[in-house]
Amino acid sequence: MTIGEFPVIIKCVEIVFEDRQQINLIETAEARRTGFSDAIIKSCRKRLNFIRSATDERDLREWKSLHYEEYGGQKSIRLNDQWRLFFLINNDCRPPRVTVLSIKDPH
Repeated sequence: MTIGEFPVIIKCVEIVFEDRQQINLIETAEARRTGFSDAIIKSCRKRLNFIRSATDERDLREWKSLHYEEYGGQKSIRLNDQWRLFFLINNDCRPPRVTVLSIKDPH
């Protein structure tokens, strides 16, 4: 569904940020203060919208372009060839809650 030229995202998943000082700036006009490149910021914003539109974890697994993986109990999706967005999923909440932990290079 769209309004004008902008897509309307139906919120199925709630996103919270563990690091309220840094990573939550990704979705604000002050995103450059995080120290990440513009490409990483743009990719992260896009991926967060994918997460918000997911009905549950299965949707994230099915989107092959996200390269969904688990690292020691943490979930992650690819932002580019180097960086990944790490998070936890709490399915006991309605809607499910995703806690964004970090953006890092797992290699």
